[in-house]
Amino acid sequence: MVEHFFQHPYTLRYLRAGVTGRNIDSFAAALADQGFKRDRARGLLRGVAHLGHWMEDRGAELHDLDEELLTGFREHLGCCSCVRKNKGRLTYCRSGPNRFLR
Repeated sequence: MVEHFFQHPYTLRYLRAGVTGRNIDSFAAALADQGFKRDRARGLLRGVAHLGHWMEDRGAELHDLDEELLTGFREHLGCCSCVRKNKGRLTYCRSGPNRFLR
């Protein structure tokens, strides 16, 4: 389902890697079902992928995801130097993971 929002093979691999990767298609389907516009959904999906890679770097699993872990991720965003175009400083890096947790 994530192909509804992205086509580039590198981006698809990035989205499907990390701790959240196994669930990214379900999340993309939920966003499509809820009528999210393409650009907004893409941002939310990137934010969730960023969270998943951050969790993986810390040895966390998906079942560990809770408010406390999200707080740590938000703190990370303030000094993020991840190798992504926007370096985690956009709103979607906060709102995507929040929506994903719900």
